[in-house]
Amino acid sequence: ILEVTFPKIAPGTYYLILRTDEQDTIFEADETDHVQAFAIELLAPNLVPTAATVNGTAHSGMQVKVQFSVSNLGNGPIQGGISWRDRLYLSSDQIWNISDHLLSLGASQSSAIGAGEGYSQNLEITLPQVTEGTYYLILKTDFDDSVFESDETDNVLTQEITILGEEAPQIIGIQVDPEERIVLSFIGVPGYRYVLQTCVEIGTAWEDIGAPILCEEGINTFIAESDGTSAFFRMRLYSRE
Repeated sequence: ILEVTFPKIAPGTYYLILRTDEQDTIFEADETDHVQAFAIELLAPNLVPTAATVNGTAHSGMQVKVQFSVSNLGNGPIQGGISWRDRLYLSSDQIWNISDHLLSLGASQSSAIGAGEGYSQNLEITLPQVTEGTYYLILKTDFDDSVFESDETDNVLTQEITILGEEAPQIIGIQVDPEERIVLSFIGVPGYRYVLQTCVEIGTAWEDIGAPILCEEGINTFIAESDGTSAFFRMRLYSRE
């Protein structure tokens, strides 16, 4: 019994050719029947992204939930133990390039996937601060070509997405209570989460204070501990419930 490793070649019908006594070391009555061919079918997987959807409305700088699916449309399985990743990008056009904004590396995949099977991933991503308009989610499966496939040209899926401008809340008032906590009242969009941000002066980086809160109808109150150095405050849209 021999164990052999087949080369990485296109799937199809090939032949194993067995040749005995290759150097004619043994004198035989018939030296013409040393070769026998055996047909063999080589299979290969083919990872293809099949869907990428955004749950809810997408706003600039906001967290959104994205679900994507990948299927093995080849005629062969992916053996367990092979590891690969899928990457998700945001692009201003439908053509992927390395300068597109990387949204997620995706979870490492290493499970066996039979022909016709697939998998899905659910991601929570933060969109970059971009102007309102039409953009594209670009899903690139097996980004590093870790899996040998029958077709390496169909690993990319493009999905159009509309990104709206940031839903800025209306700040009603802000004060510091006797316990030196920041108390901010605002009106926002019900069902959205907002987070309070602060900076010491205009032009410096904004930093989150406390955990995001879910906005309800009417006036909402956000309370956070004060560090005593903040001079400017704003409420930022964080995510949609």
